[in-house]
Amino acid sequence: MSEPEREFLTQTLKSAATVATRWRKGAENALVLWAVSMLLFVFAWKLIAWLVRATLHLELGWSSTGALWVAGLGALACSVVSTVSSARWVKRWPDVRADLRSELADGQVIEESHEFTAAKRFQEPEHGGLIYFL
Repeated sequence: MSEPEREFLTQTLKSAATVATRWRKGAENALVLWAVSMLLFVFAWKLIAWLVRATLHLELGWSSTGALWVAGLGALACSVVSTVSSARWVKRWPDVRADLRSELADGQVIEESHEFTAAKRFQEPEHGGLIYFL
């Protein structure tokens, strides 16, 4: 392994997310997801309350007797959804630090070289972009 390759792997290892960093980002994601889902919940509740008020002449909005229960259960449901979703996201996040440490400890690079014998250029009909097949 050459010195620039070792330096690159070392920098990549230093910038790789640790377990604490991943869970912190997961908590931030859960907070943002909870806020957005609560906003959508309030808009949906408002729409349903308006439809019920217009068709059945019943009050289901903020001034109704069950408004505190609806808001509380909505907040609880949104927090559960955001927490579960963010936890799944963090657990699926690949941890490359062990592989990078192994590569640095091994210190060997597998170098490959390829010889291209032909190239064919195609133009994409829909967008006009060029595609090269080697």
